[in-house]
Amino acid sequence: MDGNNLLKWIAGIQMCTVADLCVFQSDYFIDSSFVDTFADEVCACKRSDPASNPSATTTYLPTVDVDSDMEDGAPHNVFLTDIDAETVDHTPCADNWKAAMASELKKMWGIYHETGVFATACWHGFILWLVDMVESGELAKYLLAMTSKILELLGEKNILAYDIGCAFEGTLSHSSLANKAKDQSLHCCVNAFHGTAHNATCQSRYHPNVIDGMGLEDLEMLERIFSTSNQVAAVTHYASAFHR
Repeated sequence: MDGNNLLKWIAGIQMCTVADLCVFQSDYFIDSSFVDTFADEVCACKRSDPASNPSATTTYLPTVDVDSDMEDGAPHNVFLTDIDAETVDHTPCADNWKAAMASELKKMWGIYHETGVFATACWHGFILWLVDMVESGELAKYLLAMTSKILELLGEKNILAYDIGCAFEGTLSHSSLANKAKDQSLHCCVNAFHGTAHNATCQSRYHPNVIDGMGLEDLEMLERIFSTSNQVAAVTHYASAFHR
């Protein structure tokens, strides 16, 4: 699973009454109403020293997470790599990813309605599901919606790879999907390339190189898919919702 923030869509002009009203019907796209059922499942929490004390006691806060230096026009409901803000079991890895994304997120809010797509693909390179990221970064609700589909349709003993799969495992364990994920032996890990940015303790458990049965798979299939889809990113910015 991964998000692509190049496939944005420009928001329409306010009060505009002329638009393409066609609706694209596809089993690939997960409806936003289904995604939103997972929006409030995970409480945000903070630690006093995120880099040196990953097991510190957490303090539960509202799910709103707004940086004080965000520019005007930024929505007041998101951030991820807000996956960090919504992850219950924090890790230094998650803090690192949020730090890397923050400056980019500050600049992109005002003119975009969809700020990218979040996708799931199998290791053979087939897209399984897509969902639009609406005025947000990679929130936990997108991952949980995808995970729900995996548990419902793909059976038992699957492994789910994500840039910060180590942190998402904690999110999943505190969600409504926790028992089902445990019963079906769903495990999380990090991707091989992105995993090198994680600390040694994390890599010793979540890197694919140390997981029995993983073989030579690097789990970076979506990076290859996005490198192709990015060639049409400029066109999708202004296309109608149907043609996008």
